Amino acid sequence: MVLAFHGTKSRAAVEAIVENNFDRDRIGSATDAGWYGKGFYFSEFADTSMSYGGGRNMLLCRLLPGKVYDTVNTETGMNGMPKRMDGKPIKDGHNSHRVAKNADGCANELVIDNPKQILPCYILHVGMLRSLAYEGAAEVSRARAPCVYPCF
Repeated sequence: MVLAFHGTKSRAAVEAIVENNFDRDRIGSATDAGWYGKGFYFSEFADTSMSYGGGRNMLLCRLLPGKVYDTVNTETGMNGMPKRMDGKPIKDGHNSHRVAKNADGCANELVIDNPKQILPCYILHVGMLRSLAYEGAAEVSRARAPCVYPCF
């Protein structure tokens, strides 16, 4: 089991996923066909998922990646860089693709195409917070402040 983030562009998309789970018919509808394969994209690193959703709306999900295919390019001169799969289905005999794992085995990106392997657990809405000076209403700083809601 892996905990990973999924970024979306709108709160409505988050709500639809929570209510109806991930929809295979939506794969590639909001982005490209998938550099590392056709599926739903997740990351164990919030900053990676924030780049997909414009930095505002994310889900923290439990994933069952099953048998993982590491998308490492073994061609000469590629030095283990991730191999592009450009919309291809999950590799035969595997349940997911893992992109750029680190020394601990954590993936920068995980690609899963079966909604039964995904359980949304938390909704995260990230916005801007204004700090006001003690005297007057002058804005002092801006910082990202997450709002976290359980999906159950």
